[in-house]
Amino acid sequence: MTEPDLTLYRIVDEVLYYLWDPIGIANSAGPRDEYRMYVPKVFELVKMADGPTLSAYLLSVERDRMGLAGHSASAHQIAELLLAWRVRIFEASSS
Repeated sequence: MTEPDLTLYRIVDEVLYYLWDPIGIANSAGPRDEYRMYVPKVFELVKMADGPTLSAYLLSVERDRMGLAGHSASAHQIAELLLAWRVRIFEASSS
């Protein structure tokens, strides 16, 4: 992985744990690796997909894998944040 990819991968991990956190474990010192299984796919989508695709994936994880109702506004917000990080990281690396 390139340095920008590694940076983005780490940010995806942090955002999923501290900000997405659909089961609410970040504030209770929950297991740090709780969402790590989703990081590779989310990272791939952040690099290659658009906001609606990424948001739909996050929402499907909440509903289909976690059995939650899902929060589309939150999934959309997290998707937009991750895509903004992608732009920022790769713009910085190309200058």
